[in-house]
Amino acid sequence: MTKKFDKVLILLSVFYIVFPIILFVFGWLKLPLAIVVSIPIIFMSFRVFKQISACEEISITVNPRFWVIALLTIAVWVLFSGIGNFSFQTGDFIVRNPMFRDLERYSWPVLFDLSEQPDIVKQFTGNNDSALYVYYFAWWLPAAFLARCMFFVGFMPSNVEIYAQIALYMWAVLGLFLTFYCLVRYLKKYSYWILSAFVLFGGLDIIPYFIINTRLPRYEHIEWWAGGICAFFQYSANTTQLYWVFNQSIPVWLIVAVLLLMKQNSSKAAWSSLCIAYSPYATIGMIPIAVYSILKKDDQKLSKRIMSAVSFENISVVVVMAITFVSFYFLEMKAGTASGGFLFSQHREFRTFTIYVAFVIVEFLIYFIIMGKTARKYEYYWVVLIELFILPLFKSGMNNDFTMRASIPALFILMVLCLQYVFEMHDKNLVKNRNIMLICLCLGYLVSYTEIQRNVAMTLTVSQHDYIIEDVYSFGHMFTDSEYQIQVNINQYMSLEEDYKGSFFYKYLMKKK
Repeated sequence: MTKKFDKVLILLSVFYIVFPIILFVFGWLKLPLAIVVSIPIIFMSFRVFKQISACEEISITVNPRFWVIALLTIAVWVLFSGIGNFSFQTGDFIVRNPMFRDLERYSWPVLFDLSEQPDIVKQFTGNNDSALYVYYFAWWLPAAFLARCMFFVGFMPSNVEIYAQIALYMWAVLGLFLTFYCLVRYLKKYSYWILSAFVLFGGLDIIPYFIINTRLPRYEHIEWWAGGICAFFQYSANTTQLYWVFNQSIPVWLIVAVLLLMKQNSSKAAWSSLCIAYSPYATIGMIPIAVYSILKKDDQKLSKRIMSAVSFENISVVVVMAITFVSFYFLEMKAGTASGGFLFSQHREFRTFTIYVAFVIVEFLIYFIIMGKTARKYEYYWVVLIELFILPLFKSGMNNDFTMRASIPALFILMVLCLQYVFEMHDKNLVKNRNIMLICLCLGYLVSYTEIQRNVAMTLTVSQHDYIIEDVYSFGHMFTDSEYQIQVNINQYMSLEEDYKGSFFYKYLMKKK
């Protein structure tokens, strides 16, 4: 009976990642292609489930109080994230809310009739008659699919909106609890330090923030200290990721957590490639981790480890994921809103290097210094260390989205390394070493604490009109006076007719209405 509960959770973990991708495949691709693409993904899913569920594990049925407390903590954490419209929403919800609504109400693939747009929008769309909605929105699709089913059976739009938001909230809680479950399985500890790190882990941004402002933060987003609002560098704490880019962080965390549990190379590349459906930037950070996972030392010779990775699912899934999603994302590559490239070629002033040095020390190097040589034996130590040094050297996106999103997998594993060190020092009764790391972790927790404090305070003190971001109700009808927001919506989330109709995705992959 114990094994059954754990197998269900592993099955749900795999389903959580794969189901939105299958929905996209059948919602956006021609039916024959959808079937061809989905077959290797489903085959790989069963292989991943089978190998993880066969491993030894700590059980969900043991220490029930621990699991109940974890679930309630995660539920409250999400409650104040803004997901589901239950609480104050951060600025990124200005596009998240209409995005979810359009996925509910428009047929798939989502295509907008530009003749229905107000004149203020048409001045930016030119002579185009339509625009295709393009973004990494896979995470929303299950809740949007539920809403579409409710519309089909005759539910009123107002009721559907409420139930869809509740479903979105529950989908977020489920994804985070499954990630936590996989994390506990990997670390093999029923420890509340795992729970606290999962919710609060972050860099020591509180130190430079205090030096610059000579005060403690209240409601500010304190991770923008490294280069000002331009954000030369930012590694986001766990709560920052959840409260701003949950559609990327939740699925990517779960993909990493499942990868940590995988023992066989035959599905690792395939599983890791699913990341591209949720975050193109995070996929870049995922590639070195997946390669290391395949090549890391075990009982086999290097040649055998490489050959074991040459499998049907690794080759087929990587290929279909790359062709499908890369071609889809390229539909809106024509209109970037910010330049990209090597950071020091864009910001040549001497202080850029100084900020970079301070940034790497504060964000992650301090953790590696505390762990010292002890942690070099931990899996993923070197790949995480090197990756976190390199990622800030390249800039892309409005506020350096590349650094913030490509680092999601590595930062998650950094948290795991710190927890492994804490548990090892505890087991060896090296109390001083353990306490130093715990003090450092707690200082890092203050970033997430500030994010939570702001959302809680704003939820409890302002009206719903002020904490729910509703500048644009739908991308299909952008009734707003903000020309800046209109340009952002068009450039980052739409492909105009003159662009998408000549694309590979539209010509050969996308189903036509």
